[in-house]
Amino acid sequence: FQFDPSCELTYELNRWVSTALEYYGDMGPIQPLTKLQEQQHFVVPALNFYFIPQLELNFGVGIALTRASNGVFIKSIIGWTF
Repeated sequence: FQFDPSCELTYELNRWVSTALEYYGDMGPIQPLTKLQEQQHFVVPALNFYFIPQLELNFGVGIALTRASNGVFIKSIIGWTF
């Protein structure tokens, strides 16, 4: 078993765009828990676009917080609500 926490805080600017601050982590196996500098932690400032009610487009730039993390990356998510 692994512990991989994540969360997202959003602020709606208007009905079709919101800003977000996302966090993603990979803390490794639960027993024993990996040392902090061997864990991966990222903060991702992002934008969410809602062009039609069912479609969400998310774009962000990830920033590493520990040595084991992969520096800086760009991410996007396309979501469709059924």
